[in-house]
Amino acid sequence: MKNVEKVELLPYHALGEYKWAALGEHYELTGVKPPASETVIEIADVLESYHLEVSQPSNDTFSKQTKTSGFLK
Repeated sequence: MKNVEKVELLPYHALGEYKWAALGEHYELTGVKPPASETVIEIADVLESYHLEVSQPSNDTFSKQTKTSGFLK
């Protein structure tokens, strides 16, 4: 992946779900839960093992880090 400069991991949210309801459409992701913070850290570690820069916005869900990595600075 030589053309990838950075990977941004964004937390999942269902804020758009109400828009689908307002349009009378079925929201395919109803009931989908955000990943555990440990899962996100594992994903970041895998990406970093390929020497990719990984970042994500501040989020209480992911700020409960269990170890120090380039992902959660």
